[in-house]
Amino acid sequence: MRVNYLLKKIFILFLLILFSFCLRPKKSAFDTSRPLTLFMGLFITSASNSQITLSGKINGWVEGQMTIVLNSSAESVLSTPTNSFQFKTNKGKYELTIKSNPSSHICTLKNNTGDSAVDVNNIEINCETILTKVVYANNSNWNDYVKNNGSSRFTASNTPCTGSETGGYNACIHAGEIRKVELSSESSCTNLTATDALGAFHWLCRVENGKVVFYSSGLATGKYLSDLIDFDTVAWKKNSVSIQKSNVNLISTTNEAWWTNPIVLNNTSFSTSGTIYIFTTNPGNIFITEKPKIGIVFHKNLISDLGSSVVTFYLEQSDFSWVEGKINPRNGSRGFNLNNSKFSVVKNFAVTNTNQVTPASGGSGIYLTSVQNSFFQDIRIVNGYSIIGGNSNIGLHLFSSNNNLFQNLTISNMSLNGILFTSSTNNSFFDVVIQNTAGSGIATNSNSNSNSLFNLTITNSNSGGLQLLSGNNILVSNFASFSIGSLTSHFPLEINTISNSTFQNIATGNSSGNNISLTSSSNNYFTGNLRAGVCTVVTAGVNPGIINTPTLCSRDSVSDFNQFNGYTNSITISGGTNFIDKVSSDDTINSSDSSGGRPFASITDWINFENRFRSWGVDGGSSFPAAVNRGFSDSGNFRIYDWSLRATDTQLRNVNPCPNEVERFNSADTNVLSHTFTSGSVTFLRDAVEILGDGVGDEDGFCESNEHCIFTPNIGAYQGHGKLVLASQPTSTTLTCNTDPAGGTLTGITLYKYETNGY
Repeated sequence: MRVNYLLKKIFILFLLILFSFCLRPKKSAFDTSRPLTLFMGLFITSASNSQITLSGKINGWVEGQMTIVLNSSAESVLSTPTNSFQFKTNKGKYELTIKSNPSSHICTLKNNTGDSAVDVNNIEINCETILTKVVYANNSNWNDYVKNNGSSRFTASNTPCTGSETGGYNACIHAGEIRKVELSSESSCTNLTATDALGAFHWLCRVENGKVVFYSSGLATGKYLSDLIDFDTVAWKKNSVSIQKSNVNLISTTNEAWWTNPIVLNNTSFSTSGTIYIFTTNPGNIFITEKPKIGIVFHKNLISDLGSSVVTFYLEQSDFSWVEGKINPRNGSRGFNLNNSKFSVVKNFAVTNTNQVTPASGGSGIYLTSVQNSFFQDIRIVNGYSIIGGNSNIGLHLFSSNNNLFQNLTISNMSLNGILFTSSTNNSFFDVVIQNTAGSGIATNSNSNSNSLFNLTITNSNSGGLQLLSGNNILVSNFASFSIGSLTSHFPLEINTISNSTFQNIATGNSSGNNISLTSSSNNYFTGNLRAGVCTVVTAGVNPGIINTPTLCSRDSVSDFNQFNGYTNSITISGGTNFIDKVSSDDTINSSDSSGGRPFASITDWINFENRFRSWGVDGGSSFPAAVNRGFSDSGNFRIYDWSLRATDTQLRNVNPCPNEVERFNSADTNVLSHTFTSGSVTFLRDAVEILGDGVGDEDGFCESNEHCIFTPNIGAYQGHGKLVLASQPTSTTLTCNTDPAGGTLTGITLYKYETNGY
């Protein structure tokens, strides 16, 4: 009886213990804070014998919290940095993994898997602090530059530039834009991507010495210095880098300011080199001399009315300067005058209402005098006119300025030329739209040699389109010009006393004169598309490029344009079929228009549009092209024009073949084109341009070996819109090309295209 009584007591006690376990809060299987609450020695001994302890060291943990997973299920959060850890788990197989790293750390495990019936104490967690680092120590502030003398933009010798360097803007590296993030835990760039919190930079992945390094190669498309500055606090914005692996965040660096340049607000002293002067209010006229590494940045909502001086914004002998903003010079004959400066950057810059003060002085939206090795990007110049009679206002005037790089220019409603070259050589232009000029859209004189013009659209000029007068070794590619001239002596393309020049993919039409005029010119080469219809050749030299038969554009013995597959020289542009041309609905960005139109006198917004292919021009007539729409005006009704191509166009859109398919024009052609400048030769991929700012290649715009490039399927400035995708990715609106268009003498090119081509 007593035995039965004891057994009954034990059984009841067992039930109570079991019940107490059922009521306990659920804990992690390896929670270090969990006490065993059993109060019977027998059961304590039994439970202890079924578990083991996992322990070890943590190295390099500085901040943040870490989440560790046991056997792919149970999680434990370590919320405070420590140098050791200890977990309980059942005997047998175990595996520890890290689910989330502490902030700014990458942690890896060692000896973290096994099968054991005894305690394990040799597990290691090794944490690496991940920082955004400078690449060029002591030369890493904004407007610091180093000599481009390494195997890449990231491996130069860290020798500061002095301004004496030659060879273009990329003879020096803008070290202020370059940062890096190193990951010793990764050895391959596969499935890795990087972004920064401000979305301000391109990021390039490289493997160096067995580890992954991400570099910021330059500002991303549509991002500027103004995006890095907090105008309210007058300070650099903090930024961090996040690295993703297979679209899952792997690490984020510390959020911090990356530069230490002084920033001052609404201060016009301009006394200190290296300072960034920012403005939220009108500074009035600006005159700066001999201040290297100076920054002038206007708030994006400020259009500064600079006053009525002859020159309203003057920057002289100030190498390595950086300028951004929008100015309204009013009665100033020159909006922005950059003089005798090298390695300057002008970005996201607009000049409106530049007026000629005196007939003799002329005027310019931007006037460059003895400017060398500088970079101009995202520039808009509009409405340059005379207030006292005469037509002599130029959008952009280059005078004795050499080796400069220009990208994304829009110029409209100028009372003389859109762009004028005077004694200026070796300048490269990419993606230019010019409309409604009283003079030629672009004109050269005084031996302006070796200039390159890629992706141009010139329309509604009252004189010529592209007027090349005296010069050698000029390169023109993807040039479209329509609705040109008020006289039969005005031509979309005029070539006069030009030699040793190359013309690839030309489309002209709807002009008062013939479409191409060639006079006293020799040793020129026309290739690819030539859609011009009627040409006139006067006093042909040796191998002029085009000959009369009697008026059609025909090849000489050297040129090879449109040789096969029925491609015709003739082209006709009609309103709303090729270009979007006249806009008849509200532009959602422009604040002045009403259904796309507005009287000249009431236009206040000359700058902001839905895309950079839009601008104000003379209205009238029922459709484009019409003679009444040509030229400059300072009165009457105006209309927004859009020089993007329609998806229905078949004459300019998708007419350039993929680089590896140039035999569509000439079975003897290769996919490369060579051109000789006075300073040397370049061999580049046909129907492609280099992606600028991605850190791959020499950043000169020519598509060369081992570079990332954009396929240019269209003739003119518009080459598509939207995001870039690999050229081999099928899309409904753009030709599909080989991603690596191998062949000829160029190799290792990665070819991209715009996802959408045409509206």
